[in-house]
Amino acid sequence: MNFVSLTPPNLGRHTYRPLYCRTLFDLNELLLNLIDTLSLPLDEKAARRALRDFTEDTGSDYFAYLYLRGPETFAVSNYPQEWQDIYVQKGYLRADPVVTNAKHGPPVFYWSAEKAKRLGRRNVNQFFADADRFGIRSGVSMDFPSDSAWPSPAPSRARPLCLASPATWPS
Repeated sequence: MNFVSLTPPNLGRHTYRPLYCRTLFDLNELLLNLIDTLSLPLDEKAARRALRDFTEDTGSDYFAYLYLRGPETFAVSNYPQEWQDIYVQKGYLRADPVVTNAKHGPPVFYWSAEKAKRLGRRNVNQFFADADRFGIRSGVSMDFPSDSAWPSPAPSRARPLCLASPATWPS
């Protein structure tokens, strides 16, 4: 599994800003470029550079990328170190609804703290309460296929890509 999560700028709870991309075509071009880049055999530094560029081009603040494929496993993130420490310390990998949806959900999904709170799961509510301190509130995830030329010990799901744009999403 490979997972990318991009988070919009922290503009306050009710402030919305569109992506820097002016058209859907621009966003598609950026996505295709990112997909092409991430489907190549990359080391952590190259993946970080591609994700940083995509994050900046779409007007997001943060990204997290988890690459799981045999011995070539690594995680790349520009989330604040304090959030990363809390995430690991509290075992949020098991509570994170974005990770759960990326593994088992539809190929494209919107996620938000408000939507998750409606489910009433205590651990998810705590996860988003902690995430909110760092401006992590919403996003969209879409799967894109991994490169079938790479050897894989087991069939892998598509690579989920999450990007966040609070421009038009409801809470």
